[in-house]
Amino acid sequence: MHPTISRVWRAGLAALCGAAGVLCAWAPASAATFSVLEPGRRGPLAVVIQGKIDTGDSLRFAELLIRLDESRRRVGLVALDSPGGFLGESLAIAETVRRRGLPTYVVDTCASGCFMIFAAGSRRLASRTARIGVHTAFTSRGSSDKGTAIMASYAVKYGVPVGVVAKMMGTAAPEIAWLNRSDIKAMHVTATR
Repeated sequence: MHPTISRVWRAGLAALCGAAGVLCAWAPASAATFSVLEPGRRGPLAVVIQGKIDTGDSLRFAELLIRLDESRRRVGLVALDSPGGFLGESLAIAETVRRRGLPTYVVDTCASGCFMIFAAGSRRLASRTARIGVHTAFTSRGSSDKGTAIMASYAVKYGVPVGVVAKMMGTAAPEIAWLNRSDIKAMHVTATR
């Protein structure tokens, strides 16, 4: 995790969980963790997704957003640090991000299914040291043409440039094609500290 986010995350999460009793983080051992960062007294919250995206994570993400809505806490950003994971779960999270018009921010690494969540953001931000990667969809039996076609169609829907979609479709998993500066620029990503 990015040092600044880590420091703020620990302090904010402890205060938020202790004082407000808001659901902050919960996950089975192999699933992604969802954390809530509070910027201080004012401003929207950030939801941080870390780790491998696994079965049930899209539901847990949606439930977290609903609980925050019910407590009248506005989410203004989804921060990502994930190697990816299950495509269906990643796309469900991406659709929630898109429907809510949430900006996305890559803290450190975002690849595979995580890229789909990032691409769905209403505004895309990334730390200057972030690594963002793509590849084809795959199953336990190998590469999945159907999964890759679905992934590519969502990428186009999210406005991912043709060159990045081609890079995704042309990189067989488990290999990862890391986006270069021109890819990042074409995606209109804002670099932050």
